[in-house]
Amino acid sequence: MTKNPLHRLALDLRVGWFLGMRQLRRSSRVMSVLIVFIMTLTFLNLVVVTGVLVGLPTGANEAYRLRYAGDVLVSAPEDKRFIEQSRALRSELVSLPEVLAISPRYVGVARAEANYKEVLEGDELRDQINVQVAGINPADEHAVTNFADLVIEGEFLAPDDGEGILISSELLSEQTAGTPLTDTTLDNVTIGSRLLVTIGENQREFTVRGIFHTKAQIVNQRILMLDSRAREMLGRFDSNVNEIAVRLLPGTDALRMKRTVQSLNSAGGAQVETSAEALGPFLTDIQQTMQILGNGIGSIALIVAAIAIFIVIFINAITRRRHIGILKGLGIGGFAIEFAYMVQALVYVLVGASLGLLVIYQVLVPYFPISDGILVAPLPETLFRMALLIVTTIIAGYIPAKLIVRQNTLDAILGR
Repeated sequence: MTKNPLHRLALDLRVGWFLGMRQLRRSSRVMSVLIVFIMTLTFLNLVVVTGVLVGLPTGANEAYRLRYAGDVLVSAPEDKRFIEQSRALRSELVSLPEVLAISPRYVGVARAEANYKEVLEGDELRDQINVQVAGINPADEHAVTNFADLVIEGEFLAPDDGEGILISSELLSEQTAGTPLTDTTLDNVTIGSRLLVTIGENQREFTVRGIFHTKAQIVNQRILMLDSRAREMLGRFDSNVNEIAVRLLPGTDALRMKRTVQSLNSAGGAQVETSAEALGPFLTDIQQTMQILGNGIGSIALIVAAIAIFIVIFINAITRRRHIGILKGLGIGGFAIEFAYMVQALVYVLVGASLGLLVIYQVLVPYFPISDGILVAPLPETLFRMALLIVTTIIAGYIPAKLIVRQNTLDAILGR
């Protein structure tokens, strides 16, 4: 036997690999499938639980970005009613190569009333609610938020439809039956219904063309109409809008674009924020809390998996103690035998984690069933958790093998 430590280590690794694979081939298939199943569930627990918990606030954040704010939101400063020099700012924004599309909006507070032609008797309350009105250019709005896809009944606004409006399903009692929202909704409003909209001293009848629903709650409290009609209702004679949602080309840094927009002369004192900044810190704090909670639950799953592997390897090594003694008596090093059990644990965890990866990225991520959230499973973090599971499993396989191998060789052979 060679005395070179490196050669000895290489020999132990080869022998250990051979013994480990040989034992895997001769092991119970039912037991092997069960262990692989445990590894798969453990890996899914590590990734999916955290991904679901973090995905709920992340989904709300993403909906806010995709359906309302865009990547960058330009809005009127707190001390102003609108964004000054809006026309010049819009021209400069469109000229930036990183900007994919913009959607300028006129926004104001309004009162919407349904069934206003009916005779009201006694103390019966008028069927009206306070809402936000947003005046949009349909083509621009769809380019930024894909808003036409959010219309669940009826149709999207036509570019020349000054008499039509879109209304959120959360403002209609038929759409929110059985929820707390029914106290602030309109009754008997469907496609084609007439609503009386009042902004300040201006009042006008509109026809409901479409009903929409989005996960961005700020949008769900709005009625949408053409920008030209909203400007007229707001009593505005200029083109200064209240907000501009900016959609950037994929891969563009929103923070860098925010600074670019702030540096434009026409931006003046406009408030420029990324979608995350516009949403505020509330959801970010929830996301961080969910991350910590998910990591804690995942750690428990990791410990359970390590204990399971430890028990399986320990029982396996105990039942083969005499065989281990014979191998040691034949001159096979203790590390080679220990490595054989580490190989078994490695194969189990690699097969289980690989199946878990397949389930996550081929089933759960594309077809995640929770409508109000997404499954957050970035590949680098997932691979890190996989590596953590592999290391933990190998250690859990090594410790029981070490405990058995260190026994006296003669006692092991004689079963004492």
